[in-house]
Amino acid sequence: MRYIVILFCFCLSWGGAKAHTIKGEVQGLPEGATVYLLTHPDNHLQQKWSLRQVMDSTMIENGIFEFEVPDVEYGRLWMLRCNGKSLQYYFNKNEDIFFKGRAQLFGLLDKHVIGGRERILFEDIYSILGVDMPTPIDRKAGVEWLCRHATDEVALFAAAYFSTVQDVLRCSDLREILNAIPDSYFGHPYYRILYEAYERMLIEEKVECGDGFLIRGYARDVWDGVAELVLPKEGTLSVPQIVDTAIIRDGYFVFKGKLPYSQYCNVGIRGTSYPVGFYLENSPIDLNITILVQRRNVNGREELRKILCGEVYGSQTEHKIAMIQSFSGEQEVEDWIENHTTDMSTLGQLATAWVKQYSPDLIEKWLSMMDVSLAETPAYKEILHQIAKRRELAVGEKAPDFTLLSDKGREITLSDFRGKYVVLDFWASWCGPCRMEIPNLKKVWQKYHSKGLEIVSITLDAKDDDWRKALTEEQMPWIQLTAQGSDVANQYNVQGIPHVLLLDPQGKIAGINLRGEELEEALQKCF
Repeated sequence: MRYIVILFCFCLSWGGAKAHTIKGEVQGLPEGATVYLLTHPDNHLQQKWSLRQVMDSTMIENGIFEFEVPDVEYGRLWMLRCNGKSLQYYFNKNEDIFFKGRAQLFGLLDKHVIGGRERILFEDIYSILGVDMPTPIDRKAGVEWLCRHATDEVALFAAAYFSTVQDVLRCSDLREILNAIPDSYFGHPYYRILYEAYERMLIEEKVECGDGFLIRGYARDVWDGVAELVLPKEGTLSVPQIVDTAIIRDGYFVFKGKLPYSQYCNVGIRGTSYPVGFYLENSPIDLNITILVQRRNVNGREELRKILCGEVYGSQTEHKIAMIQSFSGEQEVEDWIENHTTDMSTLGQLATAWVKQYSPDLIEKWLSMMDVSLAETPAYKEILHQIAKRRELAVGEKAPDFTLLSDKGREITLSDFRGKYVVLDFWASWCGPCRMEIPNLKKVWQKYHSKGLEIVSITLDAKDDDWRKALTEEQMPWIQLTAQGSDVANQYNVQGIPHVLLLDPQGKIAGINLRGEELEEALQKCF
C-alpha cells in the first residue's frame, strides 16, 4: 500500500514570532535516516503543486525528528520525505504540531496528532471531495462547505487544490466560491490560481454549451433508466410536452438544446412521481436528484410511490424568480415591473403567479407597463386571456353551465343542483396534491352533505382506466364526472389542479381555489 502524504503548514510573518515546530515520534523508521522538508519554489505556485524545493532536513534519533518551520507570507504546501516515501496530509496555522504513530512505508498507522485547527478543517473537506470519484451530490456538499468557511484561508487553498490538482470542481462551483471569498483575499496567490481556473473553465464551458442550455443531471442510486425533459408546448405557456429523453447510465444523464427565452421545465424519471421543476435558461445547469419512497395506505393495502427531490445549480433565472416571489406588496411588484419591462422572467411571473394574486384591473395596468415587443409571446397572450377569464369567473358571477358523463354513464348537468351549495373539484388520478386533498373533501362531505352540500369531482384524466382505478382506490361517495371531450377546463380557467370552487344555491361563484381549512371555513359561513 502506497502512502502519499503532504504536510500543509500556514506560517505568517509576525514580528518577533518564533518559527512553528513540526515534531514526529514514529516507530519503525530507520535510525539515523534523513527526513527532508520540501515545499514549492518561492513566488511560483505551480498548479500541479510541485514540491521540489528542500527547505530543511534533520536526522531521526530514537524514532523522533523535529523541524522549525520558517515563517512565510502565505499558506504553503509542505512535504516530509524519507527514503523516497512521504507523510500524510496535515494542515497547520500558527500552531505547533506533533504526531506519533507506527510507520509502514513511512505512512502512520495508529496515528495520534496534536495541534492544527486548519489541519482538521482540511481533513474535513478532504473527506468530502477527496474520495474516489465524488458524485455531483458530494461535490455540491463540498462547495457548500467551502462557502461556509470562505473566511478561513484553508478554504481558499482547498478550493484551489480541488479545482486544479484534483480537478473536481466545475465552473459554476468556482463562481459560487469566488462570490463568497472576502475582498481581503483578492491579492492572495491561491485566489489568483482559483480565478484563473474559473476563467479557463468558463471558456471551456462556452465551447461545450454554445449559446444553448446544457443540463448535467445526476440521480443518486439510479443506475439505469430514462430521464424526460418537459417544456411548454410551442405557442403555449403551460401545456406540457415531452421534448427530449436521455438514457441514465450510472446515475448520469445529459440534455442539450436551445430556448428562445427562459422557460419553466420539468425533469422526470420514468417510473417515478413528481418531476423536478425549475427555470431553464441557455446556460450550463447542474441537476442533482434523490428519490424518496412514500408509503401510503390504499384501501388497507400499502402502496409505495417514488418521489423525485432535486437541487438545481447554475440557473440565474431560478435565483431571480426566488427573489421576485419574496415581494410582499403591490408597490414592490410595481416598482420591479417598472424597471424590468423587457424581462421575460417578470412577464412569466405576471402570467403564472401575480395574475392569481391581484385584481384583473391591477394586472391590466402592470401588463400595459411591459414592453410591446413581448406582445406576441405566449405569456403576454395568456395574461390577456386570464384578465378576461378572471372577470368572467369572479366571485358573484354566474358559474358556466355544463353537461358531462358520470362514472355510471349518466349525463349530469350542473344546473340540476340549483338550491344547493356545490363544491366543484377539478382533479386527476396522476396528481399527487389532488389525491392528498381527497381526505379534506371527505371530511366536509360527512359534515355538510346532510345539510344540503353536493360535491362534484371532474377528472382531467386522459385515460379512462386510470380514472376508474383511482375511483376504486379512493372510494369517494359523491358525484364523479369526466371532462373528456369537453371544454369545461377552459370554461373554468383551470390553470392547475386541484382546482376547487364553491357555488351558492343560485349557481353563482362563492369561492375560488378553496382547499383544506379554507374550504372548511367557507362552508362554516354558508351553513
